[in-house]
Amino acid sequence: MRALAELLIAIAEAHADLADLREELQLNGDHLFDSMDEFRRGDISVSTFGRWIKSNCGFEIQERDLMLV
Repeated sequence: MRALAELLIAIAEAHADLADLREELQLNGDHLFDSMDEFRRGDISVSTFGRWIKSNCGFEIQERDLMLV
């Protein structure tokens, strides 16, 4: 019975740890968009998005490929 109780406690702790990690990994969409919206117009162009990806993620996506998203 004690082993079962310990297992249930370990599961509960793991669940809490997982919830904390998920919260830490949440991206702030407003912050990301604001960092892309260079001119504070409330929108971004495909080319602006491509430049942001290159600058912040380190890889280049062709504009024609970005248009497919």
